[in-house]
Order: sequence, then C-alpha cells, then structure tokens
Amino acid sequence: MKQVIALGCLAVINLAIIVLLQYYIVARFGVGGNTDALFAGMTIPQLVLTIINSSLMHVLVPLLSGEKEKQIYYDSWAFLYLSGAFFAFIGIALGVTAGFWIPLIVPGFTPELQTQTIYLTRIQLVGIFFAAITGVQWAVYHARKRFIKAEFCALTASVLAFLSLFILIPVAGIVGAAWALTLRTILLALFLLPVMGKPVWPDLRNKQVMAAWSRLRPLIVGTIYFKTDPLVDRYLLSSATVGSLSLFYLAQQIYGAVAQIFNKAVTTPYVPALSEIYKNGEYKDVNKLFFRYLTISLLTGLAAYMVFALFGEYLLRIIFPPDHTKFSNIEELYWLLVFLGGVLVGSIVGQIEASSFYSCGDTKTPTRMSIITYTIFIPLKVFAFHYWQIKGLALCITLYYITNCLIMFLLFYYNNYAERNRSCA
Repeated sequence: MKQVIALGCLAVINLAIIVLLQYYIVARFGVGGNTDALFAGMTIPQLVLTIINSSLMHVLVPLLSGEKEKQIYYDSWAFLYLSGAFFAFIGIALGVTAGFWIPLIVPGFTPELQTQTIYLTRIQLVGIFFAAITGVQWAVYHARKRFIKAEFCALTASVLAFLSLFILIPVAGIVGAAWALTLRTILLALFLLPVMGKPVWPDLRNKQVMAAWSRLRPLIVGTIYFKTDPLVDRYLLSSATVGSLSLFYLAQQIYGAVAQIFNKAVTTPYVPALSEIYKNGEYKDVNKLFFRYLTISLLTGLAAYMVFALFGEYLLRIIFPPDHTKFSNIEELYWLLVFLGGVLVGSIVGQIEASSFYSCGDTKTPTRMSIITYTIFIPLKVFAFHYWQIKGLALCITLYYITNCLIMFLLFYYNNYAERNRSCA
C-alpha cells in the first residue's frame, strides 16, 4: 500500500507539471492558430510514442519480470539497440516526408498554418529516438520493480522542461514551446540511462529477443492501425472552427493525465505481479487478481468522472481565470469533458484489461479486437461529426471506449477460463 501511495503521489505531481506545461502554453497564446498548429504537430509524434508505450512496455515487462539480473542486463541492451535503430529510422523518414503527409492530416488548415504545422512537427519528431530508448529503460525499471526511482526521473525531466518554457517562449514563441515538449523526452532518456549499466554488444538471436519479436510483431502492426484514431479526429477537426482542435486536444489531455496517474500508481505494479503468477501456472490466482484490479479501476473511473461532471466547470474557472489568461472557452471545454466521459472511464478500465492480456503473453487477442472495433467506428465518427460536429465526435469516441472495455472483459474472462480448464484436465 505504501508503494501505491508513493507512486500515486509522484504520478500526480509529475502529470500535474505536464498538464501545467501545456496549460501555460494555452494560457500564454490562447486558443487559436498557433496552438492548433502545435497540437496538430503532436499527432504523429504522439502516435509513435503510443506505439512505443503500447508495444515495448507491454511485451518487455512480462518477459523480463522474474528473470536473473545478468539475463536482464544483456537482453535490455539488445532491446535498446534494436528499438533505438528502428524508431530513429521512422523519425527521420517522417521528418523528410512531413511536407507531404501533414496537409493530408489537416486539410482544413490554411496553407500558412499547414507550413507552421510541418515545422513544429519536425521539431517534435526529434524526440522519437529518445522515446524509443526510454521505452526500454522504463521496462527494465519495472521488471526490476524500481517503480519509484523511475517516476522520480520522470518528475525531474518534467520540472526542467517546464522551467525551460520561461526561457524558450520569450525567445522563440510557439517554436520554443515545441522544443520544450521535446526536451522532456531527451532529458528522461538521459536520467534513466544508469539502469542499463555499461554498454555491451548484444546477442540479437537469443531466446528472449526472438520471443519479444514474436509478441511485438502483431502488436506493432495492429497498433499502427488502430492507434491512428487521433489522425481521424484531427482530420475532422481541421475543418471545424479555429480553436476547436486545441479544445478537443486539451480535453483529451486532461482525462489522459488522470488515467496516467492510475496507470502509474496501480497498473504499473499489477503487470509484473500478474506476469509472475501466470508464469507459475497459477491460473485461479490470475482471475482473482484480475477481478480485484478490474473492480478498483471501474470504481476509480466512475468516481473521477462524477467529480468532473459535478465540479468540472468550477475547477476549470480556477485553473483558467479569465482575468489572467487568454483562455476564455471554459464552458465549451467543460461540455467536451462531459461528452468524453467514456474516454476517462474506458482508459482506466482498459489499462487493466489490456495489461492482463499482455502479462499473460497474449498480444494478438486485444490487437485483433481493437482493429475490428476501430474499423467499425471510423465511419461512425465521420457520421457523428457531420451531423453534430465536435460534440457528436466526442460522444462517438465515448461509445468506442466503452465498447472496447466490454469486449475485452468478455474475451479475457473466456480465454483465461478455457486455459484454466486445460491445466486441470
């Protein structure tokens, strides 16, 4: 319990600083063309970061958990070399071709705004290489159950990145803000580096590397597809009124921060614990642990949403005082948070459900499910936005998250029930 509280406190402070960083940008520039370009420029870099987090962490932590220190040491360097090289290539390719694909993502932007978006995107693509390294480092910390030290490194990087805003924005404006966001990723990679130990020449053909690749392959391919939902959202929102994209992004970031706090405090220690139980063949205990954490996640998600629904507008007026910031869209942001409630609850519950599959070595089932549901909801998003604009899109996304949670619950329960029966036969 002490560890959960400590992780929760560190996660709250860390994510509060990250939100404060983005709040300062919005408060400084207001909601408009500059922030639309900045947040649109985050779309592909954040998509790649999501792929890294949704693949490396979910595969490497279960693989490394319970292994001997020497094995973790050699395997982690192999993973770091492979991950760094692969995502460095992706980052360079995306940067070179940004002038082609950015106009396709935000066709509703003016040519001047598209040019600005391209420039800001290339700045943020610098962080992809460092994020790939961080993904491996983070997995090593978690496999060794050094959760608090990893969170402290993240907190330090966030503080320094936030402080850099006061230097970079007066000098470079919105470009300085983009560099500050990138700086956090670079600093985090440097702060986490000691966990790796001295560099060694990797054995890229050992058993663990091959096992990781067999699990990563379907996960990466699937994630590249179904995690492109922000691209669909940005595409639609680029044709809405100026500032709509920024508002939508801000609402998603607020809920994302709350979900991350839960992830750091609860899901993080849950994954290695479930992985070790599963490796020992204790399938009854797998179900017990799953239902315990699922109940915690559901109650937490619903409670958090009730707080936003009842007190959200009041809290937003405290955070964004009209007399001291350029942000004046409090009511619009509040109703977006209400309509996006399923994102909050679904993100918290979905973390436990997806992590349960990954902890048991199954990356295919949740990936296939997400591909199917995402494909179904793409035309539904277009339809909802066409008739009800930004609020219709928000409600459709809420339905998407809730649907995913219900299906994942049924799939995990059925799969684990079948596996438990096979072990008893």
